[in-house]
Amino acid sequence: MNRFTGWIMKLEILLALALFLYQPTIPLQPIIRHDPRIGQLTNFEIKHHFAPDQFKYVKTIIQDADSNSIPAALLVCIELQESSGGKRFNHNTFDPFGWDSGQKNFATERAAIDYISDRLGNGVYYRGKTLEGKLHSYNPNPEYSVKIINCINQIK
Repeated sequence: MNRFTGWIMKLEILLALALFLYQPTIPLQPIIRHDPRIGQLTNFEIKHHFAPDQFKYVKTIIQDADSNSIPAALLVCIELQESSGGKRFNHNTFDPFGWDSGQKNFATERAAIDYISDRLGNGVYYRGKTLEGKLHSYNPNPEYSVKIINCINQIK
């Protein structure tokens, strides 16, 4: 065995040792959690023929509802009742929820969702009330709360 092959063998041993000791660092990936309500609300909106532009607000509705301790289905059902799922309302108001009898103007539909979910969760006329109480404050017609609660039960 000559010197050259001896060096090659030593290099091979060092390379094998380096590869054996090498511990790559793999960055942690964020855990993706799927919220089943996204599918439930989207399927409900499809089944009830919501306006196509309303589908993009499902995640926003869920986030805002969670932030304000109200059911996300409440907002979707109010929208179905008040504007046939975002199809029949004055689009200049950006309010498919019929807030203030459809007279309140919002800058965007996102702003309407933020405002209405906050009011339903924390507003002086809604805070601390049951779902039925919130709905009676939203619309005092006794049939209204029955329709909305039946609608919410369809989504669950």
